[in-house]
Amino acid sequence: MDPATLSRDLLTLTSGGIVAYISQNRSAIRSMFLLEWDSRSNKLEFEIVLKTLCTQEFTAEQEKGIEIQSLLVHLAYYFKRVDIPPYLSTCYSRIIDPYFRLRLEARMKYKKNHDHHEHISHFPAFLEDLSSAMLYVEDGNFNDLLNDLEEYIHYAQAKLSPDAFQELNSCLENEELQEQYPLLKQFVEGKSSIVPDLGVLAYDGTEYEPSVFAGNLFEEKFLADIKSRSLPDYPQRLLGYPTSAVINNIIGRGQTDFDERFEALSPMDRVNLYCYFNMRMHFFSSLSLYNRSQVFEKYYDVAGKIRFVDIGCGPATSGIAFLDYLHDKSNENVVFDYFGIDTSERMLEKAAEMLDSAIFLGANVRQFAASLTEVDPVSFKESACIIFNCSYVFASPSLPYQAIAEYINEVRVIYPYIPIYIMYQNVALESLNLTYKKFKKILNNHEVEWKHIEKIRYHNQRNSFYGPKEREVYYEILKIS
Repeated sequence: MDPATLSRDLLTLTSGGIVAYISQNRSAIRSMFLLEWDSRSNKLEFEIVLKTLCTQEFTAEQEKGIEIQSLLVHLAYYFKRVDIPPYLSTCYSRIIDPYFRLRLEARMKYKKNHDHHEHISHFPAFLEDLSSAMLYVEDGNFNDLLNDLEEYIHYAQAKLSPDAFQELNSCLENEELQEQYPLLKQFVEGKSSIVPDLGVLAYDGTEYEPSVFAGNLFEEKFLADIKSRSLPDYPQRLLGYPTSAVINNIIGRGQTDFDERFEALSPMDRVNLYCYFNMRMHFFSSLSLYNRSQVFEKYYDVAGKIRFVDIGCGPATSGIAFLDYLHDKSNENVVFDYFGIDTSERMLEKAAEMLDSAIFLGANVRQFAASLTEVDPVSFKESACIIFNCSYVFASPSLPYQAIAEYINEVRVIYPYIPIYIMYQNVALESLNLTYKKFKKILNNHEVEWKHIEKIRYHNQRNSFYGPKEREVYYEILKIS
């Protein structure tokens, strides 16, 4: 789905046809609006969509239905982000949900402030709208409203002189206002609302096998090359080496320098051999965790992108598993931003190659870096949630765990109202999890939501006649609040 297709298709439909069209394409429409987050280039197309809705004679039932209302909310937040007040006002006038109406009304009001006197005098009314919206939040999670308040403060700071902004700041510290509006007190204290649980279920013994997507991806990206170049000795010898030599010497059980050659093998040969032995095992342990979580239900079908930060990403194994998980749930091309961190240039090259997939839309951010500090935290603005994925990386003796913890602490300070999670997995050996324990001692404001040791069962191929392989994995999920 793209804006031109949406505007063209809706123009040809009756009111009933528009409702049916939106119903059939809700997931694709939602994905499209996420990809058009800050782009004004499609303003005309979305203007046509809005005018089409406004000129149709919908029945009262159609107008109030989830199809028309969801599209109006998407349009409203698009016009809010690209700052086109008339179109935002038009959307607002037709939105029924009081939660969105109050949030949008608060925003439209402060955009009409002309000077610092109006900012000061209208501030209580702004707080009243946001506080009224709290009544329509069922789970006690007010982070979106806290983000709205933070957005306003940044807006006012850019508009006002330092002295005038200091006067507005004095309103923030006003104890009477804080008592009247608890949301303000929570904001001033930098306290996020509850970070929702991801609701991970215990492993039920499922025997995983590659999806059609994953199976084809593995075959195309590394299996076919290794097989063809290892004949006639495959699988006893790979690229001319016994499997024991590959595991212990060439890939060093995952702890070697993959940017260096090994005798006749290129660095990328070593990376592909690593994929051959480790990718599917790590893929299934990651996929099992995501499948049993509620990441999709809580954060995918909402405004804002999921930002997935893959620390020690290797060939993007966990990123591919997350992609496969979301694709299976949505049955659509997938939208999330991926940040792959690894010290090996060749691993990052392979990660980019693995994520070059038709189902991972080209407009998604793909950033690859040798260090987490190379990722500008501004990239996480307006996230639905931020996931720091740590898959087997803490087994590395050279991991800069202090810098990683400090970076996550900084992101928490910058974005106190965005839910942040750490999804951790490693071999279930005490000696390989010691660095992780040191890391947690530096990490601020964290809570262990869930931890478990589980023996995951999987098949490397689809429809295998052989028994499943098994991998014992230690999992933890941390919530950063």
